[in-house]
Amino acid sequence: MAKYKVGDKVKIEKGGGDWDEMCDEYIGREATIVKIDHHSSGYSGYSDTYTIDIDQGDLWWSEDDMEAITSNANALTQGPPPRCKKCGDLFEYADPDPEFVCYVCRN
Repeated sequence: MAKYKVGDKVKIEKGGGDWDEMCDEYIGREATIVKIDHHSSGYSGYSDTYTIDIDQGDLWWSEDDMEAITSNANALTQGPPPRCKKCGDLFEYADPDPEFVCYVCRN
């Protein structure tokens, strides 16, 4: 199970392991998690990888690369969470809307 959820705000830190120097420019910056990929085999040594908003989804991030700022405790509860119209991923912190397209698919 993922440590963070879509919509959580995090601060980027230099994690251990598979750190790419392209990530250096994001250290100390705040980001919002926009997608989570679950890897049962532990891709890159991690069970989950995260996509964040500030890098336009170009890089993969692990739990070691971020620190929680806030957990979105005010998740929307009206109706079922939407699935992205293009990729089909579930986004529990977005407004219920049948025409919803996630951040990654929009860009």
